[in-house]
Amino acid sequence: MKKYIAIILAALMLISITPFKTFAYYGDDYYDYYYNNYGDLIVSVMGDDRYPIDGAIVKIYDSFGREVTPIGYSNTYTLPYGYYTVVATYMGVESRETAVVDSSTNYVSLTLSTSNNYKYTFVVNTVDRNGFDIRDLDVRVYDEYDREITSSGGVYTIGYAGKYRVDVYSGYKLVKSAYFDYTDIKSGALTVNIDGGFEAADAPRALTDTLKIAKDIRRCGDYGSVSKDLRNRFETSLDTVSNIVDDFKYGKFSYSYNGRYYDKYGKYYNGYYRNYDSYRNGYYYVNGIPYSYYEFYKKFGYYPDEYDKGRGYNYTADWYLDKYNGLSMRYYVETLVDAANAVLDDMPISSLCTRDIGHLKYPSIYDYNGFDTIGSYDNKNVKEANELIAEAKKLKDKRNDSYWKKYKDNLEKAIDETNKALKGNGGLKTAVENLRKAIAEAKKNDGKLYTRRAYMKGLTSTTFSPSGTLTRAEMAQIIANLLEQSGKNYSYGTANFSDVSQSAWYYNAVRAASNYGIMVGRPGGKFDPQGLVSKEELIVIAARLGGHEAMNGNTFQIKEHYWSVPYIERALTNGWISYGEFNPSEKISRGETAKIINKAIGYGADKEYINKNTNTMTTFNDVDRTNPYYYEILVATNTISYQRTETLRIWRAHVTKNGTWSDSNFGNGDVISPIK
Repeated sequence: MKKYIAIILAALMLISITPFKTFAYYGDDYYDYYYNNYGDLIVSVMGDDRYPIDGAIVKIYDSFGREVTPIGYSNTYTLPYGYYTVVATYMGVESRETAVVDSSTNYVSLTLSTSNNYKYTFVVNTVDRNGFDIRDLDVRVYDEYDREITSSGGVYTIGYAGKYRVDVYSGYKLVKSAYFDYTDIKSGALTVNIDGGFEAADAPRALTDTLKIAKDIRRCGDYGSVSKDLRNRFETSLDTVSNIVDDFKYGKFSYSYNGRYYDKYGKYYNGYYRNYDSYRNGYYYVNGIPYSYYEFYKKFGYYPDEYDKGRGYNYTADWYLDKYNGLSMRYYVETLVDAANAVLDDMPISSLCTRDIGHLKYPSIYDYNGFDTIGSYDNKNVKEANELIAEAKKLKDKRNDSYWKKYKDNLEKAIDETNKALKGNGGLKTAVENLRKAIAEAKKNDGKLYTRRAYMKGLTSTTFSPSGTLTRAEMAQIIANLLEQSGKNYSYGTANFSDVSQSAWYYNAVRAASNYGIMVGRPGGKFDPQGLVSKEELIVIAARLGGHEAMNGNTFQIKEHYWSVPYIERALTNGWISYGEFNPSEKISRGETAKIINKAIGYGADKEYINKNTNTMTTFNDVDRTNPYYYEILVATNTISYQRTETLRIWRAHVTKNGTWSDSNFGNGDVISPIK
């Protein structure tokens, strides 16, 4: 017997010292729920300088070596209890640690060496096929996960392992993309060969023709009569364009042939020029607008793909317009055109110069020979223009009523002006500004039109009795009005109360209020139609109308009326009633009824509108602006239309005392449902 006991004890001791394992992983359909517990594993990745490395890539593997989690950054992972291998990688440097998840919160820390022994710093040199430097190209470096590596003063840093990519842009055109690793870095430099040599480019006609006319204007006999300010602005613009033309003469701008074919916008397509952006479903798209084959000819004067086929050029600039504040040639040419026209307008009507020259027009985009976007101006503004056009199109189609027509027309006009400018027929800067203004004006007056109908009436046409009480029959009628406006009718159920006859004026109202569960009867099968409504009853009714839930609490320390306390707490929290003394049995006034119901169903007052239009709105002799419920009563007793913005409801019109809309442009919007 002792022998068996000794064997059992030995076995128990062995079990107690044997580590447990659970082979849980995510991704396949195998799970081992031997220990059906989960814990959080918090992974920290540090450099050898003990500073956190935010960009490290973390992977976690289970006991079988299978990946548990997707790629993530230093983070918290919820895992089944068990053993895991955590691997962190950063800039080609890897570190791995074993982690145990055996409690609710577990930690593992990995250290990656960030010393200079594992990093390579370098600059990027761009050269042509003859080995000559090509200056001022835009260089971007990416790691193997397509994350951009930023430079510090033109110096890049990478790890010893992994593949990287360098992209080289000339203006907005990608002229070279190549993969490399640390072995390609020689003497602290990565040399990128841009295929093709560079040849000096002539100044585009857009510059030379405009400059010639501008110089003719300066030689006009009436030039001296122009105001000094206009002449100074004109001279400044003329000198700027003249300097750019000189820079072309001195070889500051060039282009290179890179073995592909481009159109005048730099679009490459199957070895030949293409004079449209894309072709889809039988339509040729230009600046997002579709044209059929013959519509294309009618619009542009030539058929698709009729440009001369041949070698295109990938334009670049050894020297950008940095000394001109980074703005584009097109910007300065159009600025000169504007200044020249202002000078011509200031000359006498009898001036021979005005007669002979007339007005200058903006050059076509084709007259820039591909140099129109050198600099940052057009790159940024073309993108902005297309984004604004898309926004304007969406905005103008939101409505189709008579009021919206003028804003829709303004948007269409601005869109058309901007599209023309994108094609070179007009100033892009001015067009974008006008489009932005049209959008802002439309947004200011945007919003679908809604109608909110009155749900209370005065005791007479001139009196409301704001301090007067409210009977249960009158309360039922208010509820019935709101139900009807919400599309809910009396199509089912009867008013089964012994004190409510079918001939009573309030029968249908009581029927609706009770059948929808908003009002209930009194004990003994009665409704008590002439009974007065208390504050607690009104609050519960308002909460039901607005779909507000009861809430815990008893701020007023109400001893009885337990059934209404959760709703009274809701009313206090939502601002329907105020702190202070509160008697739930006190009879509610008609003025406070309007206030509480308005707040419960979300009816607000546009006080500015009311103050301007009280002469034609429904008002009462016993309710003036000194009454605390003045605006609330006008909200409840007037039918109005309004438009919604993100933060406001702007009243636009109201039904006047004679039954017509105060502004027919805003009448009869979509009737809202006060009860959802």
